[in-house]
Amino acid sequence: MRRFFSTEKFPTATFVITKATVKSPGLYDVTGDLTIKGITKPVTLPVTVTATSTGAEATGKLVVDRSKYDIKYNSKSFFEGLGDKMIHDDFTIDFKLVAAK
Repeated sequence: MRRFFSTEKFPTATFVITKATVKSPGLYDVTGDLTIKGITKPVTLPVTVTATSTGAEATGKLVVDRSKYDIKYNSKSFFEGLGDKMIHDDFTIDFKLVAAK
């Protein structure tokens, strides 16, 4: 993974929320700036927020196109003829945030 994400040079990725829009009770579209390898792109993802006995939980799934963040390793977006050595450009980040009272 070090080589794939260049973690020695870029040890941290960040997501900064810039906007949250209510879609329905407990369901939001959250927009923010995702930074990977020093490259920042806006992303929007659905987030479900539920109340719990101790506070609240927010869950969601973000699909990221790694080619937009200069992650080239075995990417069909950068290299032809990879055959079965090709790695898909999209990867998924599942998250669960827990807020306590």
